[in-house]
Amino acid sequence: MHDSIFQFLKADTMYIERWHKEYIERKIHDTLYIERADTLRLPYPVEKPLTYWQKSYISIGKVSLGVWAGLLIAILVYFIIKRKL
Repeated sequence: MHDSIFQFLKADTMYIERWHKEYIERKIHDTLYIERADTLRLPYPVEKPLTYWQKSYISIGKVSLGVWAGLLIAILVYFIIKRKL
């Protein structure tokens, strides 16, 4: 660690420079920890079956997506027919 204040006088102006250096030793590698790769030899199931509510939310979402798509197609057909007439 080094801390210093440097002053010098030039003509009628006094310059004060402050600077601070700090060197810290940082260890890059920890010598006590041995890094190992975790491997799983046998596959095991990660997913669990969906509950009734989760299945119902999925089915409601599919139905609402179909309704929105049908509505969008109906609006497009309406505007196309209206434009041609």
